[in-house]
Amino acid sequence: MSLSYRERFHSVPSLSPSSGGESRLSENALWLLDQRYFARRYDPALQVVRKEKTFEEFARRVARVIAAAETLYLSGTEEDVEWLKTLEFNVFEDILNRRFLFNSPCLFGAGAGLTVDPTLAEKLYCEPAQMTFEDYDLLRRSKTKSQQLFACFVIDVPDSIDGIFDSVKDAAVISKYGGGVGGNFGHLRERSSAINGGIGGQASGPVSFMETWNTMGAVVVQGGRRRAALMGMLFDDHPDIFDFIDAKVDDGKLPYFNISVCVSDALMAAAERGGDFSLRSRSTGKITRTVKGEDLWNKLCENAWKRGDPGIFFIDRANADNLLKMGETWKIESTNPCGEQPLPNYTSCNLGSVNVEAFVTTSPDGRRGFNFAAFVDQIFRSMYYLDLVIDACSYPLKKIEERTKKIRPVGLGVMGLADAAILLGMRYGSGQFTDFCELLGSSMASAALCATAGMVSEMGKAPFDEAPLVQELFSAFAREQGEELFPESWYGKLDRPGFMALLEKMRSSSTIPYTLANALEAFFTAQGLGDEQSRLALAGSVLLAFTRGQFR
Repeated sequence: MSLSYRERFHSVPSLSPSSGGESRLSENALWLLDQRYFARRYDPALQVVRKEKTFEEFARRVARVIAAAETLYLSGTEEDVEWLKTLEFNVFEDILNRRFLFNSPCLFGAGAGLTVDPTLAEKLYCEPAQMTFEDYDLLRRSKTKSQQLFACFVIDVPDSIDGIFDSVKDAAVISKYGGGVGGNFGHLRERSSAINGGIGGQASGPVSFMETWNTMGAVVVQGGRRRAALMGMLFDDHPDIFDFIDAKVDDGKLPYFNISVCVSDALMAAAERGGDFSLRSRSTGKITRTVKGEDLWNKLCENAWKRGDPGIFFIDRANADNLLKMGETWKIESTNPCGEQPLPNYTSCNLGSVNVEAFVTTSPDGRRGFNFAAFVDQIFRSMYYLDLVIDACSYPLKKIEERTKKIRPVGLGVMGLADAAILLGMRYGSGQFTDFCELLGSSMASAALCATAGMVSEMGKAPFDEAPLVQELFSAFAREQGEELFPESWYGKLDRPGFMALLEKMRSSSTIPYTLANALEAFFTAQGLGDEQSRLALAGSVLLAFTRGQFR
């Protein structure tokens, strides 16, 4: 029997109070929490403002802010209050027991500006039993501009002096509130071309305006906490592509940027067959130069090998897989600064990660296994949490808010994979490990797809007006498989061909919620608190055991 969405929230295993998350954290992890994540809060008992002291205080603040966003969809009945407390309990326990974490801006931004207000701080940190619907709703309505919870954003860079400096201003505002910024500079006219407007001057080219962005990054610290993070991209057929590839060859150039070339299918075909590849003027559309595709490809690869820049972004592949088919404004031209999430312009990167290690089990006789059922439940819950972040967040720009709420993007990834492999006795990269990762991936992807459909159908949260009832798609697929809607057996049995068949059926509709796309695109995003006891993301461990200290 398939579980309903809400049933997945009630069946959460919890550590006993005597063995809570605090005691499981190392000294290094607690130091890092104190330095980066613990907020300053008003303490009613002491009647002073102090810093959060425990992991529990920190988890309570984040969980309550996220749960409070749900009041937007509720009316205040007794059942609604019970659901809010259940939701908060689940977020709190999943953070406390390190089953799930939001991205860093959400962890240190939740409740920003509320924690030092005596009345609101009391609501943020009191026992859950004391909370009423009005209390939760007050926290939602009282959010400040500083409650910016997203990691990264993508904006456009138009080919005009006004558009260019509007993009600098927008990037500065986003950085001020703690977000990284990606943009494609490929629409800017090439160096030495005529300036638009017929005034007789010459354009300085996209790389020069990247330096303007970089200067902004040098003086605006992200949310007052970390250095700016920028991504600059350029189309492979831009006349200045060779200048762009060399933009970071010299030490100290564009230090706040990652750069990537948008590699097209046309360039790959030219490089493969030894053919020509044309560079086209952004101002006239005419061919300005013809090069060998192989030469451009080799130049790109050589610089990447020597300096680590540029990266490559297969832009045609990204747009073919993009589930948003609502027009040109939803095309993908860039990724976030880290490169794991392609996004349309003026949308955001809403990330979270599930800790795979937390679902490794030990039987009474000492044998290890993996609890796929609990892992799938966690995916459902995590997708719901990330969807709530969209409502809890204060946006740096109105345009970003409007476009983000229209498509409701999320990016769910994993961390702790190396630890899980160690506990399960799997050699990293072995055939057994590969099989485990494939099963983990199909379970995660299918659960994320079903979770999105559940939010639309069962929970009544349609992302945008044009979205069809996704339930109909799943119902049809389930009937073809001879199974009930969302059967539990899908998650363990779904192989790659089966999953691709499911994805193709969903892609055949032109308006599927973007939550699905990003759940896949950000498949192995890793975010965490930096505890050395949990090696993050997909990286294997150099040693099975080691000691690390913090340089203080």
